[in-house]
Amino acid sequence: MTDKELHKLRRSELLEIMLNLKTESDRLRQENEELRLTLNERNVSLEKSGNIAEAALQLSGIFEKAQQAADIYLSSIKKTYEQKDNIISEAQSKAEKIINDAKRYAEEIKSQVESEK
Repeated sequence: MTDKELHKLRRSELLEIMLNLKTESDRLRQENEELRLTLNERNVSLEKSGNIAEAALQLSGIFEKAQQAADIYLSSIKKTYEQKDNIISEAQSKAEKIINDAKRYAEEIKSQVESEK
């Protein structure tokens, strides 16, 4: 989503994006936990095997997959927080602009009312 598109979003849409990002973050944490449990199960299997060579063959690829999953998870979390910070910053800027515009409009109305007196 481009900055221009983000600027056009309403607060409710921005909040919905943040909620979706939080949901995705939670899902990735759960997936990471499941992978960690799988890895722990494999470690127990390694301890029981008694033969390091056999265990290495059994665990082939597990550590690489766990590392890939962890890397993807961390990347996703970083991206989520970057997006969240950008969305919040943009929402605050929009809110400040709206407030300033409203104050100027109120001053204009006040000036018109006073000039009509």
